[in-house]
Amino acid sequence: MKTTNEIIDELIAISKGIDKVSEMTGYVEFGDMSLLDIDRTDAEDLFLYNEFNRIVDSLADIQGNIDYLNLPVKYVSKLFRNMEGKYETEQGEYYPVGRLIEYMSYDKNHHEYSFWRKSRVEHDGVNYYIVAEPKLSLQGLTVRVRGRN
Repeated sequence: MKTTNEIIDELIAISKGIDKVSEMTGYVEFGDMSLLDIDRTDAEDLFLYNEFNRIVDSLADIQGNIDYLNLPVKYVSKLFRNMEGKYETEQGEYYPVGRLIEYMSYDKNHHEYSFWRKSRVEHDGVNYYIVAEPKLSLQGLTVRVRGRN
């Protein structure tokens, strides 16, 4: 049986391969496959070009997730609603619309025990909510923040 650390090590190795493909195609520099030499009059080359773009876009998302997992946890905190009606941590970090949030979930439909979960914050015109658990109150919610100090 594998440990989570062994899986992270493998994901890091995969991430390096994604880096290589992204750089050799121009994706890193241009956000597309600009460096790929194709015959734009050839239907097969155009098909492959479009498929490679789709694949590399997906790989970039995967790489972002791997990079996120490798960020150290800076701190664990509670959220509170400030005077402006926005949610922030005790350390002053805000959670606006679209912000990624890593929070402690007690969702018994998914696991028997509490667990960290990642989602994003949105606003319905009245209240802020977490996309993965829209009915969960943000007030007093335990969150953790990752990043480099």
